Amino acid sequence: SPTMKEAAVVPDNPLFEGHLYKKGEVGFIKGWKKRYFFIQENDMKMFYFTSIASANNPTIFPLGYIPLVSVTSVGEEEDASENYFQITIPGRIYHLRAEDASVKHEWVNAINNCLDNYQITVAQKKRELIEREPLVK
Repeated sequence: SPTMKEAAVVPDNPLFEGHLYKKGEVGFIKGWKKRYFFIQENDMKMFYFTSIASANNPTIFPLGYIPLVSVTSVGEEEDASENYFQITIPGRIYHLRAEDASVKHEWVNAINNCLDNYQITVAQKKRELIEREPLVK
């Protein structure tokens, strides 16, 4: 999974933030761990830390991040309680659990809004490039 080692990151006007439980993927303990997540829209990344305090400490690196630019789907976890959702990127599925169903919906909406905004930005940049192209006579 991608980890961030090049520079520390602190929440900078995040699109959305809060606690979620993340299911571990490695090691013997594949249990649920409470993590503090925030969506940094300008980076298209959903960073996660052990706590809010560590997220706001510029000397502490994130445990990792979900590259939102690579997301193929965000949605309900099949056959699971309504607090669960998953984020799929090529090669990995992140299993997440919110405190309750309404918080889960807020996260799913925030992630989808971020993805929608990104698509709009990409489309606008493509249009600007096309408009700037000199017409070949």
